[in-house]
Amino acid sequence: VRPRYRSCIQAASELADLVPMFTSVLKLKENLSTSTGSRATARSVHQMRVKLTNAGRDRKSSVYMVTSAGSGEGKTNLALSLGASFAASGFRTLVIDADLAGRGATIGLGVEGLPGLREAAECGSLRDHIRGTPDGLCILPTGADDQFNAYAIPQAAIEHLIEEAREMFQVVILDTGAVFNCIEASMLAPWADGVLFVVAKGQRESLVEQSLQHLASL
Repeated sequence: VRPRYRSCIQAASELADLVPMFTSVLKLKENLSTSTGSRATARSVHQMRVKLTNAGRDRKSSVYMVTSAGSGEGKTNLALSLGASFAASGFRTLVIDADLAGRGATIGLGVEGLPGLREAAECGSLRDHIRGTPDGLCILPTGADDQFNAYAIPQAAIEHLIEEAREMFQVVILDTGAVFNCIEASMLAPWADGVLFVVAKGQRESLVEQSLQHLASL
């Protein structure tokens, strides 16, 4: 965001008094899996999980929303990677794909067409809609792909599902769309214990500031 930065340490130093946590994550090529960069990125995600665990040690459960100023900044990758880190550490962890338009986690995990968030909201319960992954992570897909009525889920139903998720899981991660590109981020932010705001290299500073101001107002 600021060209004068020459290392992430400078950014972390300036943000120390403004945000509870700052983490830099490398942008990796899609076919990269065993390189030094991949290990560094995994270490960053695990460090993030440790910081969040320490910050939420007084809570029975923690709900974190992952969003950004624009699309394509890595929200879903971060949400799933962080969820996998929590699950691998023994936490009962649920990732909710609340990006009803983008549906990145749902598509990425191959659970399109299965009942999910929309159906859970209609029946009033998460049970029978949560799917497990081989690494122990649980996922609630978006459910029916209805682009015309994607945002018709009642606010009260969302609140009830989040409270139910708190009772069932120790960590709940809400993967939403970008702040100004979706409605879900504004609906869910007030019910989260914290927001993980993803900023990709090259993003406009003005859009980042506007997004953060909007989240703060919620």
